[in-house]
Amino acid sequence: MKRTVQKTTENQEMHKNVYDYIDSYYIGETECYTFEGPKALVAYHKFEKDNITAKVLQCYPNNNYRNEWNFKVGIKDGLYRGWYENEQLKSQGYYCDGKKEGDWKYWNKDGSMKSEKIWNKGELIAEKKYY
Repeated sequence: MKRTVQKTTENQEMHKNVYDYIDSYYIGETECYTFEGPKALVAYHKFEKDNITAKVLQCYPNNNYRNEWNFKVGIKDGLYRGWYENEQLKSQGYYCDGKKEGDWKYWNKDGSMKSEKIWNKGELIAEKKYY
């Protein structure tokens, strides 16, 4: 087991890595911050050995969430959410083995429903638009 804490600064960004390396897997967290204006988290990754999963969060410069993905063995798998900069939910759905699956919902910036889509293994099978 190797415990590593690493901080690097490049082009107005700082990367902070805190992880263990066990049985050929990274276990821990990485964070990336930007310093253009106020310090803002732009990406967050969490690695867990049991499921070999990662959660990735991206943020706007004002620190509001922008996107959230879940990964399993490096492939999108699980809940995805995207937001507008005003914190209004923009889209939400699930990935399964890297492909959109099931019901996905999309909203306008004012919070009104924009559309709903149904996916099966990455193929769009139905769509309903709201006006």
